[in-house]
Amino acid sequence: MLNSVRYFLAVMGVAMILELADGSDRVVGFQRAIYIPAKKPFWKYLESFENLCMGILLTPTDVLTTCDCMTEIKGTDQRHPSAQTEEQNGLRVISPSILRIRTNELNGEKAEHINVTEIRIHPRCDGFGGYDYAMVRLKSAVSVPISLTENYFPYSRTNKGIYGLETDGEPECYVSTLLKERREWNDHSPFKYSGISMIPVVVADTEECREFMNFDPNYVRYDWANKICIESTKMVPLCKDDMGVPLICNETLVGIVTANSAFCDWNSSLNIVSSLNGAWQFIDGFIKTGGFQYFKNKAQEVLNSIKGLID
Repeated sequence: MLNSVRYFLAVMGVAMILELADGSDRVVGFQRAIYIPAKKPFWKYLESFENLCMGILLTPTDVLTTCDCMTEIKGTDQRHPSAQTEEQNGLRVISPSILRIRTNELNGEKAEHINVTEIRIHPRCDGFGGYDYAMVRLKSAVSVPISLTENYFPYSRTNKGIYGLETDGEPECYVSTLLKERREWNDHSPFKYSGISMIPVVVADTEECREFMNFDPNYVRYDWANKICIESTKMVPLCKDDMGVPLICNETLVGIVTANSAFCDWNSSLNIVSSLNGAWQFIDGFIKTGGFQYFKNKAQEVLNSIKGLID
């Protein structure tokens, strides 16, 4: 019944955004299936999964993430099934059939693994940081705590301010991170995950942020009007796998991290966040589509049951 209410409200134009005190409960991780050749020359494959990026649940079945994450196929051997792609807006988008998500307990025994059925990138995403949003629909709803199903995540399209939220004082802002740690300090050994954490951040000067991103000429095409530059107050770097994590200010969803230090540099704590100011129509449209499909499927189920009674 609860899911029916959610979808009804979504269809009626109410964005179903779950409430998060700190954001960590609604963070999910995307994994892409990869296939390792088990025996040449026959190219038999052993299925495994690699971590791709992160996302934020807006409804139990709809996830907001970055466009760049869903179009990331660099370095993939095109002979492998994991190279499956579809085209949207002239960009190659990863096929939903090879994606799944992990829920909050990303590495715990209670972690859920749910397949993906649909990916839609923002129509103005150009693959170079502009309008870096994507919505992903899950095959089944993510289990959420009862305490969170009774409230919805506060947000604002109309209030003024860089945070999309009016406040009397400096807002408290946090960003989620997998908080990777090196096994041994100052060496090149692999990272390990220590779980989802919330780290405090402050808004950095835009020009400082531009200078930070100058290492890659692609970023000159960023739609800076919708960008926020944040700086960790604890010098914690956000790494490649952290792309798509939410920026939360005063318990309000403000945006998602779309660019960070390409080298996961512990000496750098600057990151680029895409404000949701440029994405609400895209987000609402995707969620409404899911709602209509839900009712269409339910109607068909009822019709089939009626036909069964008549027959």
